[in-house]
Amino acid sequence: MKKPIFEIRKKFRNFIPLSVYDKKAIFGNSPYTRPKMKPVYTNGSSYLWLLKPTGFNRGRGIQIFTTLEQLEKYINEYYEGVVEKISKPQVAEEKKENEEEIIGNNKENNQENNKKVEDNLKKSEKINNNTNKTKEIKTPMDPNDYIRMSLQNMPNVIKSHTFVIQKYIEKPLLIKGRKFDMRVWALVTNNLDIYYFKEGYCRTSSEEFTLENTDNYFIHLTNNAVQKYSSNYGQFENGNQLSFPWFQKYLEENYPKIDFKISIINRIKELIYISMNAVRKKLNPNDRKHCFEIFGYDFILDEELHVWLIEVNTNPCLEESSPLLAMLIPRMIGLLYNF
Repeated sequence: MKKPIFEIRKKFRNFIPLSVYDKKAIFGNSPYTRPKMKPVYTNGSSYLWLLKPTGFNRGRGIQIFTTLEQLEKYINEYYEGVVEKISKPQVAEEKKENEEEIIGNNKENNQENNKKVEDNLKKSEKINNNTNKTKEIKTPMDPNDYIRMSLQNMPNVIKSHTFVIQKYIEKPLLIKGRKFDMRVWALVTNNLDIYYFKEGYCRTSSEEFTLENTDNYFIHLTNNAVQKYSSNYGQFENGNQLSFPWFQKYLEENYPKIDFKISIINRIKELIYISMNAVRKKLNPNDRKHCFEIFGYDFILDEELHVWLIEVNTNPCLEESSPLLAMLIPRMIGLLYNF
């Protein structure tokens, strides 16, 4: 337990900003210096990093931290296994609060009606309980149903011994004050041929961007599995998603010197090739024939419109959660089988 934590701490210290130390005292007259932190990585006094347990998707287990103590705490928790916090729809909670408020205001005027309703509910519950008992006696439950029910009631535990640690881009390009990233798909065949599907999309957050609140994932994580629980979900864009043609037009209006296809798309293709080439020996180690895999690539732009690779996802989500994805995903799958 202590050894991997020590190794991570030792490696992580190499990335502490140079301003913390006296360079001359550390390096002396040596011509070698540590690489400087990119300006877009920091924003004033903030210094945010991301911890991602491997093997999980849809934003699960991602933590934002600023100190080594926080990093060690999260890693220790994931080593032992931590119960996942399940997000609840804000809309449903607000609706419930409003209903309770209305009932509370009218309670005095409707006591008699409420009492009648409660009596009727109790009667109906007794009837339902009796009918359920007879059903259970007449038709025994399938043993597989017991397993399914027990799994539904079990808490989701996140446990991992491997992690991705990366610097948070603290000065991202924003769309109307909100953070976004770009999802594209890449296909790799058994011959290690790489194909890029040109119709990607932007995923937007539901809250205005700020570094003051790192606990609000509706600000920092653009995954649809996270954003759909926000009360602002779909308020700005349908499904919190934007097409590449829309984004290209947005850049032309706000950043006329930037060519979306030349400056951004070409860089995305280059990063896809570099990343796949780095792991080419691990993609098909058993040399299987007639196979392929789709990867979901996530990229982000900083305020200077530089492209950064965030992560590469195996088994990317292909849920048609918006009209845009209902158009893009079948088209992408259709082209896949037309090779």
